[in-house]
Amino acid sequence: MFAVHRSGGGPFRRILIATDFSQTSRLALSHGLRLADIDAASVEILHVYADPWGHGAEPEWHQRALPDFADQYAERVCETSRSWAAATLHEFPSVRVEHVALRHNSPSQGIVERAAAINADLIAIGTKGSTNLRYIFLGSTAERILRGVPCSVLAVKPDPID
Repeated sequence: MFAVHRSGGGPFRRILIATDFSQTSRLALSHGLRLADIDAASVEILHVYADPWGHGAEPEWHQRALPDFADQYAERVCETSRSWAAATLHEFPSVRVEHVALRHNSPSQGIVERAAAINADLIAIGTKGSTNLRYIFLGSTAERILRGVPCSVLAVKPDPID
């Protein structure tokens, strides 16, 4: 599904590819990179993660023991993203890519806020569509993104089961 925002009239210049490292996210990565290659757009591959403390504050004892834990955790997420995307990125050597890890309590809201912060023209995201009838075609995260989106969205459905 491709939802074009009313401001989307020209080539894409900044594409945000949101990933949960699933196979459907890999499809969204491939499609997003193909569009970036065509339009000479830069790409940000974003993984939004919940804080490791269950949406609470990092315990004070933990902050004292490991003061740079949050930065190390985010860097490890970026390393995972680079490794996960490497084979697909190899197919598009001219596309400029940045990997970002964002700690946020809501994946969909984190994606929308990041897209606004970087002035993205397009968000590419894989969908699951497995939670209930309302979300059967998109998936709950993609549906929430469409409600608050500041740009166009490419929602990639999973391959049909053979």
